[in-house]
Amino acid sequence: MWPFKPKHLRYSSVFAWTEAEKINGPIADEKLQSKFMDQLGELRQYLFEKHLKTLSEVEREQLKTGSHSSQSHQKVKDADEFAEQLHSELLRLGFDVEIRPGCYHANRVILSVFPDGKIDRANLAKAVPQFFHGYEVMILFKNS
Repeated sequence: MWPFKPKHLRYSSVFAWTEAEKINGPIADEKLQSKFMDQLGELRQYLFEKHLKTLSEVEREQLKTGSHSSQSHQKVKDADEFAEQLHSELLRLGFDVEIRPGCYHANRVILSVFPDGKIDRANLAKAVPQFFHGYEVMILFKNS
């Protein structure tokens, strides 16, 4: 096996990848867009597999059986405690951001991070994980 990861698999989150690669809008070139979409899928899969290794046996089993609270809009309230935990972790790192559970497509529950526009995006990209206790984490900038 080749000992080096492709460059896009070296990032800690999709946000960190898009920030570093300056992917911040529509891509007109179809070949480049296709390349980035392939890389996006590979990166999300890689990060999720890496995240699974950090979870407890109970959390992994819940995800496997579809009973994890991130897998049903009906369990969105269960995500509050994880939003609070992520908020505490980011506060410890110096980021006071709003975090809320949100219902996402495919019946998923995600943790949404809402920083203000003044925050250092590069440092935030390094601090916010792509996944947290089985929940996908998305950074959504507030409109000014």
